[in-house]
Amino acid sequence: MKVSDSQLAMLSTMSYGAPYDAELLEEFESSDFVVRAEIANEDAEAVVYEYGDTVVVAFRGTSSATDFLRDMKAWKVHLEPYKKARVHAGFLAHYSKIRELVAKEVKTTERLIVTGHSLGGAVAQLAALELSAEHCVTFGGPRVGNLRFAGIFNHGVRETRRYVKQNDAIPRTPKINFWHAHPQTYIAADGRVVFNPGWWFEKFDRMKDMWRGKRARELLADHSSVGYWRALRAAEL
Repeated sequence: MKVSDSQLAMLSTMSYGAPYDAELLEEFESSDFVVRAEIANEDAEAVVYEYGDTVVVAFRGTSSATDFLRDMKAWKVHLEPYKKARVHAGFLAHYSKIRELVAKEVKTTERLIVTGHSLGGAVAQLAALELSAEHCVTFGGPRVGNLRFAGIFNHGVRETRRYVKQNDAIPRTPKINFWHAHPQTYIAADGRVVFNPGWWFEKFDRMKDMWRGKRARELLADHSSVGYWRALRAAEL
C-alpha cells in the first residue's frame, strides 16, 4: 500500500498529540493506519504506525521549552561510524534518547518510512540513515549536519523528500557550516508544489506576501505542521 506525502504530514502532526485539528483527526480515523507503538523517553517521542506491509515512524517536533533549548545547541559532534561526518549536537542527543527503543520496534520491518516535522524532521534524517529506511520525508526541518553528512545521507537513503513552505524560516537554520541533505520541494504561496526551484523563484514568492501586507503571525503560521498537511492534501486532490 502506497503512503502519500500528505498522509505522512498527517502522521507527523498526529505525533504531537492532543489537541488535534478536528479535520485532520477525522481523516486519520477514517484511514487504515494502525498505531503499533508510542515511544517516549523524557522529552523525546515517536509514534510507530502500521499500514499494510509498511511501517511508518513519525518523530515528534518541537513542542516544549526543553525542545527549543535543544534546538539551540548548534555545535556539531561526530556521527559514528562515519568518518568526518558531523551533526547538530542537540538533534543527535534528542534522537539518542529513543534510538534503541525505535530500533527494537522496527527491527523486523521490511518496508520502513520515517517522517517528522521541525525537530522531528531532523531526527527522522538521523534515524533514516541508521535504520536503513526506504523512504524519508520531512516537513519544515532544519539543517542537520555538515556537507559530509549530507553526502552520506543522500547515498544511504534511497528516497527522500524535504518539504519547505513559503515563509517557513526553520529550514534556513542553523546557518553556519550546516547543509541540507537533499534539494527542497517548495510549497509556494499559490499552492504549487515545486521541486528545487531557483533562489529567484523563492525570493519573488516571499516578496509577494510583503507586498500584500501579510502579518508576522501569518508568516509564522507557515511552519505549522497542519499547514503542511493542508497544502499537500490540496495539491494531491
